[in-house]
Amino acid sequence: MFRAAVSCCLVLAAFGVTAARGETAPCSAPEILFSAAPPAPGTIPPRPKQWPIWPHYPASLGTSGPSGVVFADFIVERDGHKCNVRINIVDGPKQFGETVSAWLAATEFSPGLVNGKPVVAEVKRMYNFSPAPKRR
Repeated sequence: MFRAAVSCCLVLAAFGVTAARGETAPCSAPEILFSAAPPAPGTIPPRPKQWPIWPHYPASLGTSGPSGVVFADFIVERDGHKCNVRINIVDGPKQFGETVSAWLAATEFSPGLVNGKPVVAEVKRMYNFSPAPKRR
């Protein structure tokens, strides 16, 4: 299994995707796709600018709740703004999808880079959730 928080892959893409940023501005067409493998040389995926860099396990599920996975994708513009955020699959309680959605809404990103220049990047991420291990 892979950890999407630290690994991303590069696939050149020329999608004609447009979607709303908030309610008004359309997304730019992605120039690159980052997903679940190491990035190509000369590329850096978009990254969260602040902590936490990963959504936390929902407190409402307690310390012995279920595990699960959320798949989400979004576009990060050259200026770091996100748009077209989609929660695609939630394998587990609905709180997992709500947690990822809220975390993405509150998190600022630095743009993806190709050869040191900002690009419009489509990001596909998998977020794993499992309760914290019990301490003895």
